This record gives sequence, C-alpha cells and structure tokens, in this order.
Amino acid sequence: MRKKWDILEEEFQNMDQLMKDPTDKILCFLKCTAEKDGTLDEAGNVEMKNIDKIIAMMKLKSEDENSIKDCIRKVSVVKTCADFRNIMKCMTSN
Repeated sequence: MRKKWDILEEEFQNMDQLMKDPTDKILCFLKCTAEKDGTLDEAGNVEMKNIDKIIAMMKLKSEDENSIKDCIRKVSVVKTCADFRNIMKCMTSN
C-alpha cells in the first residue's frame, strides 16, 4: 500500500513527528486507510464505533480518551487528504 502512495520507509521512521506533522502523502495514505477500514464512511463522516476501537488500543487515561473522542466528534466531513489533518490533531493533542 505504501508503494501506491509513493511513501518512503524513512517517512515512517519518526512516528512522533509523523503523527504531529504528517506530510500530504501520509495524510492521503491515512485517509485511504480510514476509508478502507470503515473509520470514515463513503460520505467522509467519522464512524465513532471504529474510533472507539482505535482509542482503546492506545491505552490512555479515560479523560484523555474522552478528550480525543470529543475533539473527533467536532470534526466535520473528511473529503480531502488535508481534512484528515483535523483527526490527526485530535489524536495527538494529548
């Protein structure tokens, strides 16, 4: 999948930086992945039940989980790769 998006392995090396300031290619890769796994529906709406599963795997404090969920609920429709940055901001704000 990474080859399809022309993403170099080095771009995945620094995960902290990647999450806080993803490149346009990474945003497109993540948006496509979210569409394929059902995190985003066909219209670009966030499916919170899938977000709940992702957040549960992060093993955060409940107040951090709630903060992320509240932030994501405020994200409008994700139609472009750049729109996915708003979800990333929610995920990295804690």
